[in-house]
Amino acid sequence: MANCPDGLTSGFGVPDSLRSALCSTRSYFGKDHNGFGVYVAGSGCFIGNTGRQSVVMTAAHNLYHPVLKRKARWVNFQFGRVGQNFMASRTLSSGNVPIEFIRGVNALHEWDFALARIPLLRSDRFTPLPIEKSTATGETGKILVGYPNEGACKGLFKPYHTVVSVTPSSPANYSYRNQETYRGMSGGPLIGKTTDGGEYVSYGVHTLGRSNIPHRAVRFSEPVMRRIHGWL
Repeated sequence: MANCPDGLTSGFGVPDSLRSALCSTRSYFGKDHNGFGVYVAGSGCFIGNTGRQSVVMTAAHNLYHPVLKRKARWVNFQFGRVGQNFMASRTLSSGNVPIEFIRGVNALHEWDFALARIPLLRSDRFTPLPIEKSTATGETGKILVGYPNEGACKGLFKPYHTVVSVTPSSPANYSYRNQETYRGMSGGPLIGKTTDGGEYVSYGVHTLGRSNIPHRAVRFSEPVMRRIHGWL
C-alpha cells in the first residue's frame, strides 16, 4: 500500500507565474452527531475574476458535505501556499454546487465540481489558470497539483504534483492509470497545454483518491462546461 507522498513530486510542477493560482482549502462543516468538529482539507485553483470577486474551481465536497448534508460554515483559501507561507488568504463569499450533488442523486462522481467566489485577488499579483473544454477521446497526460493531507503529508500544507495518464470514463469523468493520490488533493486542477498557443489551462478537477475506482476526476466536457458557464 502506498504512503504519501509515494507517486508524487514535491512542488507545483508548473511555471512560477502560475503558482499564485493554486491554493489549499480548509472547510468547516460544523459538528457531527458526536459533537466533534468536521474539517475537510482540499485543493483548488483561481480561474478568473468576475465583477469585484475572484472565482476558484474546486470539488463540490469541499463546499457541501454529502454525508452530513450541509454546506460548509466557512472555507479558507490560501494561494501559492508552501508550508506556513502563502501569497494571499481569502474566505468563501458564496459558491455554486450542482443541485444533483446536494440532492444525492446517483452517480455523484459526475457532479463533484463547484465554483467558489472570494474577495478579489489583485490582477497584478495573481495569474488565473483558465478552464478549457476536454475534447480528447483517448489517453492523455495531465499535471495534477494538490495539497495531500494524510500520512507523512498530514499538516504540511505543501504542494505536490504528478503527471497523470487520464482517459475519459464517462461523459463527465476521467479515470487514471496507475496513479496514487491522497486526501487533501480533491479540487486540484488537471493541467495541460492548448494545442494552438501552448497556454497552460485546466481540463478537469480531481475528486477521488482511491485507485480501485473508475471515475477519479471530473473532466470539463461540454455538459460540465455548460453548467459552469451558467453559473458565471
